[in-house]
Amino acid sequence: MAHPNPDPVHQPGGCSRLAAGPAASPLRQRWQVELKLRSLKSTLGLGQLEVKSAELARKEIYVRLMAYNLVRGLMGVAARCHGVPMQQLSFAGVRTLLFESLKLLGLGWMPALQRWNQLEWMCREVARVRLPRRRKVRPTEPRAAYYPPQVYPRLRCSRAKARQRLAKLSSKS
Repeated sequence: MAHPNPDPVHQPGGCSRLAAGPAASPLRQRWQVELKLRSLKSTLGLGQLEVKSAELARKEIYVRLMAYNLVRGLMGVAARCHGVPMQQLSFAGVRTLLFESLKLLGLGWMPALQRWNQLEWMCREVARVRLPRRRKVRPTEPRAAYYPPQVYPRLRCSRAKARQRLAKLSSKS
């Protein structure tokens, strides 16, 4: 999302500003890249991976990137075929439509012509899944997330004191 005033460059902390000029352009580009990477990470659900090994984590990231590229590719095809700007299409809406349609398209018994017609229908539908038009410009919000609760409570004292408390509790029972 572009900032309403493109001249100042807003730093990740959100407080400091740099004057526009030749030095600001690379910083502005870097900030846009960071925003897009952050958006990609949240879209793919890569906040916390459930796997234990590095190899499985790598595979999970690759699979999610392939799914992301599939959705973005379909958005590009639909936008090009129907003359719709790709930035107006809703990623979440297209993802839902694609995964529902894959149930039908993936069936091998469907004749090729019918599969092609189904694909054309899906492109038409994707071109219709647009982002809502906002009446007012929404204010920028800080990027913050509530993390899911952890299994164990936070350690609020030294580990030695925690061991002593645990020993007292286990001796009472």
